[in-house]
Amino acid sequence: MLKRPDSVQLATLFWILEPNRVLLGMKKRGFGVGKYNGFGGKVQADETPLQGALRELQEECGLIPIDTRPRGILLFEFVEPDKRWYLEVHLYSATKFTGNVTESEEMRPEWFAYPDVPHGKMWEDDKYWWPILMRDSNFLGHFVFDNSQLLSRGLVRECPSIPARFPRPRSTWPQGIPPTDADVDHPFPDPPLERVVRCESITPGVPTETHPIP
Repeated sequence: MLKRPDSVQLATLFWILEPNRVLLGMKKRGFGVGKYNGFGGKVQADETPLQGALRELQEECGLIPIDTRPRGILLFEFVEPDKRWYLEVHLYSATKFTGNVTESEEMRPEWFAYPDVPHGKMWEDDKYWWPILMRDSNFLGHFVFDNSQLLSRGLVRECPSIPARFPRPRSTWPQGIPPTDADVDHPFPDPPLERVVRCESITPGVPTETHPIP
């Protein structure tokens, strides 16, 4: 069972997915520096996750999406010696956009053909939910990182729809942020206790898999 966190930060990631290639950004500074990722960042106090995602995409690479759609929510649990904190990341994608791809102070954009996506230079959890994204499906996931950067376990589940917030038991919500009834009645399960990532599929012909973490 999740413990009440020291803090929860709302954030976003946006993926530009063309038929034969994806736009990634190399993080040039701050949290995740040196890794490729989608475009996004923290949601400001007066923003919804979608508003934050659109703002961050334009700030980081100069694009305005045309056919935005929500794709999932990932809950990242960071366990450090003196604290535990959470990052709730709302994911969006688009296949069409206006504007010109432009490098920013924070991100260096780069197109990759799908077979060449540099998973070895991305966050370690990405490779587990990436196949679901490529199947054009939605998903929820919970990943636990020890000492901020090392993946220790996780659970990702393909799902037909996406809730407004990550579904978790009432006891795990920070003070002042009430959950909805759906969050209480149908909480997302905890990841396995062992060092594995379980990937649950609802696509016919695609099995549920459990991957040991090296």
